[in-house]
Amino acid sequence: MQRRRRRRQEPPLRFEFAPPPPPTGPRQARRRRLRPLRFAAVLVLLFSLAVVSSLFGLMTAVAQQAPDYDQYAAGAHDPPQIGAVYARDPKKPTCRTAAPAEKGCWIRIGTLQGTEARVILGPNDISREMKSAIVAIEDRRFYEHKGFDPPGILRAVFNRVALGRREGGSTITQQLIKNTYLTPEQTVRRKFQEIFLAYQLERDVKSKPKILAQYLNTIYFGHGSHGVDAAARYYFNKKAKDLDVAEAALLAAIPKSPSEFDPLRNPGNARGRRDLVIDAMVAQGDISPAVGAKAKAAELVPADAKHEISYGLTRAPHFVEYVKELLKNRYGETVTFNGGLKVYTSIDLNEQAHAEKTIRDHLRGVGQSGTPLSGALVSIDPRDGEVRAMVGRSGAFNIAANGHRQPGSAFKPFVLAAAVRKGIQPDSEFVSRKIILQQDQAHYILVRNDFPRYSGPINLRRAMTESDNTVYAQLTQTVQPAAVVETAHDLGIVSPLDPNLAIGLGGLRIGVTPLEMAHAYSTLAARGRRVGGSILFHTPDAGYESPTQDPISILRVDHPDGRKDVNRPSSTPVMNDTDALSVIDSMRGVVNLEIGTGNAAALEGRAVIGKTGTTSDFKDAWFVGFTPQRSTAVWVGYVKPARSMARDYHGAPVFGGTYPAEIWHDFSRVALRDEARTDFPFSPGRQQDLYNVDVRRDPYVRAPFGCKGVQQLVMAVELRPADETTTCERGLTFVPDLHGLSRGRAADIADGQGLRFQYEFVAAEPGQDIDLVVDQVPDPGVQVPIDDPVRVFIARDVPLVRVPDVTGLSVAEAVAQLQAIRFRVVIEDGATDLEADDGSVVGQDQQAGTPAPRGAVVTIAVVGDVDTVEVPVVAELTVSEARLVLQGAGLTPSAERASGNGLARDDDVVIGSDVPAGQQVFPGSGITLRTGRRTAPRPVN
Repeated sequence: MQRRRRRRQEPPLRFEFAPPPPPTGPRQARRRRLRPLRFAAVLVLLFSLAVVSSLFGLMTAVAQQAPDYDQYAAGAHDPPQIGAVYARDPKKPTCRTAAPAEKGCWIRIGTLQGTEARVILGPNDISREMKSAIVAIEDRRFYEHKGFDPPGILRAVFNRVALGRREGGSTITQQLIKNTYLTPEQTVRRKFQEIFLAYQLERDVKSKPKILAQYLNTIYFGHGSHGVDAAARYYFNKKAKDLDVAEAALLAAIPKSPSEFDPLRNPGNARGRRDLVIDAMVAQGDISPAVGAKAKAAELVPADAKHEISYGLTRAPHFVEYVKELLKNRYGETVTFNGGLKVYTSIDLNEQAHAEKTIRDHLRGVGQSGTPLSGALVSIDPRDGEVRAMVGRSGAFNIAANGHRQPGSAFKPFVLAAAVRKGIQPDSEFVSRKIILQQDQAHYILVRNDFPRYSGPINLRRAMTESDNTVYAQLTQTVQPAAVVETAHDLGIVSPLDPNLAIGLGGLRIGVTPLEMAHAYSTLAARGRRVGGSILFHTPDAGYESPTQDPISILRVDHPDGRKDVNRPSSTPVMNDTDALSVIDSMRGVVNLEIGTGNAAALEGRAVIGKTGTTSDFKDAWFVGFTPQRSTAVWVGYVKPARSMARDYHGAPVFGGTYPAEIWHDFSRVALRDEARTDFPFSPGRQQDLYNVDVRRDPYVRAPFGCKGVQQLVMAVELRPADETTTCERGLTFVPDLHGLSRGRAADIADGQGLRFQYEFVAAEPGQDIDLVVDQVPDPGVQVPIDDPVRVFIARDVPLVRVPDVTGLSVAEAVAQLQAIRFRVVIEDGATDLEADDGSVVGQDQQAGTPAPRGAVVTIAVVGDVDTVEVPVVAELTVSEARLVLQGAGLTPSAERASGNGLARDDDVVIGSDVPAGQQVFPGSGITLRTGRRTAPRPVN
């Protein structure tokens, strides 16, 4: 202790230094030795810091500017894939009512395929060999990395920089991102984006098999084969899950360069790379060397391979094409053909096959000049609005859904339905007779029955049974054509309709389709409820918004993202139940009574309600009928060009009661064999009474009988006109009997009776007097309003000329051919969905081959824009004034006295012409003016 204490007390050591020498001159700096290793280390450290900082900044910028991964995860950039159209399996009775997608009950009947034929498969739908082959050649560490492979990237960089050899460093996950989400540009920034997104994908999906399957679904294998499913079908005619080692190796070899390694065009290159893939599979331990050797010895592609991407034949092609149109309307072409939709439909394949066979059997061997007679059929279940059968195709044209044809008398139930909705009951009577009806101020139409048979006063039920044109033309005028248009649309007709008197007889400008007619009749069968779907599969310009305007063809649409669009049956009431049953009761006689026109459609033990339809030129024939379980429309005719069927039913004309009714019968007998034999209840009827109604007013007004425009109608009491008037216009006169008179004498008597005189020449029949009246309309003794027209028919001993068939010709050729044999030609708009060139004739009113006098008017329907001249109004002008007007319009006028008393003078007044005002004719056409009284007063005897 003392020693330690002493040590602490010892003074510290002192160092003494000699003082520095005095400066002798400028001080020199001390030189240090440079150390290279230390300097290099500092440089490397600084460079590393700069690289890390740059990479960090670049990665941060890439992460901030990378495309939105959420969109990729949500499927916004899924590759195009094909869809499928399904129907219930007809071989399994238990599947008849199967719900959409019910396992084992649905079969593919069509494919929704765009430019890329791709099917998205799951991991279990691809063979193990295929997955092993693509991993072995594309990304051997696929199951080890997290989306990108740093060793692989360094190897690729080294080989490119040091050896000048291009080698990809992308993983399968990166390639999937690049193929489906990024642009193909080759930049460092895009490469980092690819790595960044690949890492996110692996982190979120957490399923290597799923990522691998997605990749195999996206890559291109050549020859239009997008995805492994299409490639397996194209090269080997098998499914991807059935590929063996050799086949899988070949497919794995192709994507690197589909043209260089094309096994069909460059089999040597393809074989060499296939064997390279097999060696890689052996090296990976996926297959044994023995299996690899056997695979190398296998042929490249089978010799009998069809080399087509086939998913089976399209069944019910008419229907499938219609479904595609609906899908395009709803989803657009891209989603329809590239969206991988699964579409479940309503078609019954048993009924469809029977419909096709029935039409084929009835119309086999029937046709003219190598053109076969065509038929179309659409059948709908009125209980749920589902389409069960659809047949009718000409080339690429679907007649059943898009063929607009004239319905003829099959439109008459819509006229009756319009009348019943207004309160007019089927007990109302009209006079069955030839009649002239005024369309507007300048136009009158002459209405006759197809057969020269008139029944006098008959009610609307009997007129329906006999298909009396004259009665239903009068009924159309009574209810107003606009009401018929409204009712037809409410029942299910969607085509545009013109409100004119011809509509009551099915004379439409555009026509209607078999699908529309079946649906409209099904509304009657559903007792006034229009049944359709809950989804509108039409574009906004369709002209209607209610989805029940279309029957149900698509039951459900499944999207790849799990969404399901379910088209449930829904209904819109358009008629009172009692009124609908009254229309049904009025139609019963068409099939069930001997005098009905549709007897051939009768089914033993079943109530069949229907109506025939035949156009006046025999170019269209229909039978549309229904039971409580089916509403079926059948059409028969020629498609392109439309032709008369005047001799096609065993040498006789084709009426609606011939082929169409027979086809309807044979189809329905089988389609309904499992359905109960039920009937519609008879209508309880409404309380009704007889009223005198002024039908010219809207709404109707009760008025005294005998007044102008007043008709006696049986009306529902609750719907009778609310108002009544005691004053009216009583300008009525009786039609005189003009038979056997000369034209001049008949004109004088008609003029004296206050009637407008009209005439036309007809070819004299044996025993008839020449130049005398042989018929007239209206009949003698009928009371009509003053200033109404009376038309007489004067026999002429003129040579008859057969009307040529000008359908299919250009308008110039048709006019030249008709004018060469001195027919007068009127041109009308032939708007149609049929395939036809602009300026071509698609129809004519005088049927080909029938005899007609020279000078008769032949009306031709022309498609497209045609240079025509509208006949101007010249009534009440003098002949000289009318000539100037016609010549100014580019027409050639002539004149004759309507009375037949001498030549027309320039100061005579024009009362009409052989071609009515408003009609379209060819430039330069001749127009004959008919003149009446002179402008000077008549001398008094």
